[in-house]
Amino acid sequence: MFRVLITAAFLLVWTAATFAEAQKGGVVEPSKKLGFGARPAGMGNAYMAMADDATAVFWNPAALDLDRRYELFGQYSKTYFDKTWYNMFAYKHPVGRFGTIGGGMVLEGWGDLTRRNTAGGNIGTFDISKMNFMLGYGKQITNSLYVGSTLHVLREQIAEFSGTGFGLDVGALYRFTHAYVEFSRAYLTLAKAQIRSQAEGFYDQGAQAFQNGDLPRAFAMLEKALELDRDYKEARKLRDRTIDAGRRKGYQFQARAITNGHRAMVEFLRANPPMSLREATLSAWFNRGVELYDAGKLREAIPFFEGVIRHAQSDGITDKLSLGLNVQNFIEPQIKLKTVAEKLPMAAKLGASYRMFDWLQFALDLDLTTVDVHRIHFGLEWLPKSWLAVRTGLDNGDPTFGFGFRFSDLKFDYAILPSSLFDNFQRLSLSYEFGKSQGTVASERLQRGLTHRAKKEYPKAMQEWEEAQKLQPSNPMPRRYMAETRKDYDQNVLAPWSEAERRLAAGDLVEADRIVRSILEHDPAFDKALTAKAHIESTRDTFVEQHFVRGLTEYLIGNLSDAAREMERVLYFQPAHSAARRYLEAAKTRLIEREQFRDRYELYRKGLEEYRRGRWDEAESRLQLLVRRADGHPKAAAVLEQLAQFRQAQLEPDERKQEAARFELLAQAEFLKGQIDAAELLASHSLALDPDYAPARAILQEVQIRRAEEISEKLKLGDAAMNQGNVDVALKAWQEILAREIDHPEVRKRIEAHAGRFLSFVRSMVSESSRLQAGGDPEQALKFYNRALAVDPYNEAAAKGRGEIRSLLLPRIEREYADALGRFSKEEYEPAIATLDWIISVDPDDVRARQLRADAERRNKEKTDLARAQQLFNAGLTHYRNLHFEQAIAVWEMALSEYSSLAGARSLIEEARGRIDQAVREKDLEEKFVTGVNLYEQGNFMKAIEVWEEVRKADPQRKLVNNYLASARQSLDDQIAWHLREGDRLREQGNLLKAVESYQAAEKLHADHPEVRTRLADARSGLATQLAQWMDQGRAAVDAGQYESARAAFRAVLRVDPENAGARTGLNEIDRLSMARAEAERAIAIEGAPVVDRSAEHIAGWLQEADRYRQKVQLAVDQNRTDLAMQRARHVLSLYRQILTLDARHAAARSGETEWARRLEELQQRWKTEKSGAISQYIFSGLGHYQEGRLNEAVADWNRVLAIDSDNVKARDYIERARKKIEKLKRNETE
Repeated sequence: MFRVLITAAFLLVWTAATFAEAQKGGVVEPSKKLGFGARPAGMGNAYMAMADDATAVFWNPAALDLDRRYELFGQYSKTYFDKTWYNMFAYKHPVGRFGTIGGGMVLEGWGDLTRRNTAGGNIGTFDISKMNFMLGYGKQITNSLYVGSTLHVLREQIAEFSGTGFGLDVGALYRFTHAYVEFSRAYLTLAKAQIRSQAEGFYDQGAQAFQNGDLPRAFAMLEKALELDRDYKEARKLRDRTIDAGRRKGYQFQARAITNGHRAMVEFLRANPPMSLREATLSAWFNRGVELYDAGKLREAIPFFEGVIRHAQSDGITDKLSLGLNVQNFIEPQIKLKTVAEKLPMAAKLGASYRMFDWLQFALDLDLTTVDVHRIHFGLEWLPKSWLAVRTGLDNGDPTFGFGFRFSDLKFDYAILPSSLFDNFQRLSLSYEFGKSQGTVASERLQRGLTHRAKKEYPKAMQEWEEAQKLQPSNPMPRRYMAETRKDYDQNVLAPWSEAERRLAAGDLVEADRIVRSILEHDPAFDKALTAKAHIESTRDTFVEQHFVRGLTEYLIGNLSDAAREMERVLYFQPAHSAARRYLEAAKTRLIEREQFRDRYELYRKGLEEYRRGRWDEAESRLQLLVRRADGHPKAAAVLEQLAQFRQAQLEPDERKQEAARFELLAQAEFLKGQIDAAELLASHSLALDPDYAPARAILQEVQIRRAEEISEKLKLGDAAMNQGNVDVALKAWQEILAREIDHPEVRKRIEAHAGRFLSFVRSMVSESSRLQAGGDPEQALKFYNRALAVDPYNEAAAKGRGEIRSLLLPRIEREYADALGRFSKEEYEPAIATLDWIISVDPDDVRARQLRADAERRNKEKTDLARAQQLFNAGLTHYRNLHFEQAIAVWEMALSEYSSLAGARSLIEEARGRIDQAVREKDLEEKFVTGVNLYEQGNFMKAIEVWEEVRKADPQRKLVNNYLASARQSLDDQIAWHLREGDRLREQGNLLKAVESYQAAEKLHADHPEVRTRLADARSGLATQLAQWMDQGRAAVDAGQYESARAAFRAVLRVDPENAGARTGLNEIDRLSMARAEAERAIAIEGAPVVDRSAEHIAGWLQEADRYRQKVQLAVDQNRTDLAMQRARHVLSLYRQILTLDARHAAARSGETEWARRLEELQQRWKTEKSGAISQYIFSGLGHYQEGRLNEAVADWNRVLAIDSDNVKARDYIERARKKIEKLKRNETE
């Protein structure tokens, strides 16, 4: 700004200096001094930088382009003498973006002048007249700079002499303004005009309501008018009248405070405070005003435009100061009247104007000539009212006055120039502006463009904005609107059309139609979209049929998302397609269920994987989440329950391995019986304890293989059915696979391959049903309809036909159902099932029939099972009577295992249990008898006698036992007598030690035999001295470190006296010292460390471990895990015995050994009580299965025995025999 000021000042000074230097004598054209127009005359002819009307063609042609409106101007002047005249006319005409042209004519002259001769005599009169015709052009070069030129055609006549000349003026105008100020003024004009128009509409309604006496409506309308335009005086007056009239009628109208729309400005300033850069602030405010204007928020937009103007004017120069320059006669005209050509000299006019306020403006001009003195002009214009102007000035020192009136576009101006030399010089001028300014036209074109864009008339909108751009090249809004519209058009028409073409080429008519509709909403005349719309409408029916088929295929496959998508495409074009709508709803419902299932399945799968890896915490977290989400998940709950038991049991590493083996055996048993899910879960328990346990992994692999085999069988079943034309049967088989494995690729491949056959099958079934129905065979027709609906559940024709036939067959269905119910009550289950099958075949949705059939099937199975149970019982009874107790038990146990839950077989089962007890007792007695025989044959007569005594006590009638007892007793007496004689002989020979051993042998045969006890006591007393010597030898050897010799001495004592405490203590001491010596030798060998006796540390550690295991025994008991408690009790006992090997006199270890030996015996007895029945049941149940050839079931039962008792030899033998037989059968099948 300051650079511009300095430049302008330099130009002014340079021009003045140039003209001052070139000043010389000559003639100055009078009109150049008199000026042009009444308004400039009233301001002392200071109008160079202020000219904005048609007179600019005289003053400064550059100013022609300031206010781009059409204008006619005329002036009449009353001059110094009555016979003189000075009048002018002017016109300006904007030519759009090319600028403005103007024309003018000045007429001046003097009449009836006295003509004199050279002697001064009056020889008559003559006239002088001048005409100055001007053609000017002005153009805005930049936002602030205007340039122009005026061509003069001058004609002068004096008496009979006349001449014509041509000249050219060149002008420039520089206005210190800003583009945003000009544009803001244009928007303000438009906004206020639109607001006033809207307000006038409300005013008219309010005035009409006031005249009709509807005061409430009148008040409401007038309030709306004032809310839009608070300066609307007529509306305010009428509102006040309405309030007064309402008060007289009892209304209490309350005028609202009228806001000025500044709230949006305040909010904007809070969020965007004025920037340090003035340009940025003006741009931000102007853009925000335009946004509000475009959005129709005119009242909110006005403060932003006003703010732009005020902010720009705040520097005191912008929109206030203007500088002008006009070089007159730049091309000097020459006029030749007679013989001498007179040249009009060049002159320059410099001017400045300053608008201090909208109502007060100053002007200063300087005339520089080459033939006259320089002239200074000064003036001011005051606007007390918008329609009244008061002017005054100094014209080179002479005062001037004037005033003017403005009535819309009509202006009247008057000026008087007082003169002491001549009469007062008065001027009257009249001008009329019409048309609109270029800025207004540009703004209106912008608005029309917006209107066209709102109507989707894009070409018209672009045309309007292009014209606006031509009118105001520096206005950014046309470019902005065009850029936005092009972008919007590209985004909403051209770019979507490319996508629409791609969709059409791909056959996706739904998306193509949506895009085409969207395009036509933005441009209803877009030819390509109209053509595409016609194409879509012509191919719509074919598209619907194709995509319904595709959707049905996807539904059958289980691609529910794709099925829903296809059905949505069908419904897009045919919303009334009921089958598509039902498939869509079904697909969405199943999709939600499937997503829930997938989520739960993934949680369970990942949780089970973590469980199998031994990551209990991670598994527990996932499975607990699953239980919460699924509101109870049986499998997850089972895993969590088992996991809690594992945690509670506090299993040691070796115990984990043993438990893993036990669960693996149970898994094998379930797998062999065909319980795949149970086998998988048990194998998972096994791996949770030992993730590296290979047998459990093998079972999981077998589970996967078995499931794959089942799926393979169903695939084959479906393929066979499809080959036979039974499409519904094939689809049912394949869908059973999909119910277990959602994304099975083979099933999907098959259904996709036969998609066409599905629909043709449905059509053929419907067609055949219609034919049969018409031929009088409704029953068969109904079956065909049902087959069609099995493939296409929502087929309208099949559903309608089935409904019609069902209504016809309903009486028969009711009769058949009553007949089936009667047969059911008579326990004639198979005929009832056959009848119900017929009902279901003709009406698959008959819930009653399905329920009754299920009950009949269950009852029939119970009946069959009862007959089978009776058959097994009788077979066992036959074995029992033939004294084949083991076979009898096996058959009865099998009956118990298979039919114990059968309600009708309770009495039979109870009798079988009693018979089993009898058979077991007989079998045990038989086994004991055989055991006694074996003992007898081995020479163990005393044990044989004890066994046979038990048998005789249980069954006194067994004569064979009595015979064997007599023989055994005789043999026992003979053997005892021999040992006594042998002992006596050795004693006589002095070999007391051998004699004692012989007497002890007799004691083993009969511990209570009096003669044996007497002789053994005598022999031992004779050995007392010998024992004392051995004890002394042993102690001496210990002291000498000769541990082997000492051990031999103590053992010799114990052979004679097994209860000798000193000998036992000596042996324990030897063991302790031997361990200490070995440890010391190892330490020395490794590090050369000194010998340290660590027996105390060992004892303390073992005691601590024993205490820990004592607690874990109780945990196992609390969990009813007697087998685990026994295992832990054995470990406790072994720890105490290890302590006693180091310290035989350790009191805690000695009492612990006694206590836990007793506790172990109790646990063993408890375990035997708890599990012996189950072991026996599974052993004999397995035998029953084995005898009937069900080898897998047999192995499963014997595996259960091993899970209870891993050392059960009989179960292992049976399993080995069964597996060999299985392998043999497989080899035979292969051969």
